[in-house]
Amino acid sequence: ALRRDCTGVFLQAAGAELEPGSFVNAFMGSIRFEAAPGALETLGSLRARGGELAVVSNWDVGLPEHLERLGTDGLFSAIVTSAEAGAAKPDPAVFQVALERLGVDAARALHVGDEDEDERGAAAAGMKFAAAPLDTAFEGWT
Repeated sequence: ALRRDCTGVFLQAAGAELEPGSFVNAFMGSIRFEAAPGALETLGSLRARGGELAVVSNWDVGLPEHLERLGTDGLFSAIVTSAEAGAAKPDPAVFQVALERLGVDAARALHVGDEDEDERGAAAAGMKFAAAPLDTAFEGWT
């Protein structure tokens, strides 16, 4: 139902007179993610140094498939979506699910994000925040 509703929002904005239910598979199948420059290398470096990594995203349960296509296999210990957590950023609940799965105290965690909801949600969960892009977010951190 969520995917159909999102497809409906897209079709309405595009001015297309299609039934969302008949277009949902084509719409969802057309979504492609692309890694930001340096992101995969940075994630690999953090993982190689023993860092526990998680994705916290306002997305649906299909996110792991998108990340797998990017070549992130083995990089993340947890992938938590707002759909799965039942709350979207900036609600701290989605961050708390990730922290629980990682077994990490919020005060020892850093969230890297690119939206105001990321910063507000991380703060509400008791986490530190750094602005994206990922490959420069750790400059000055030890």
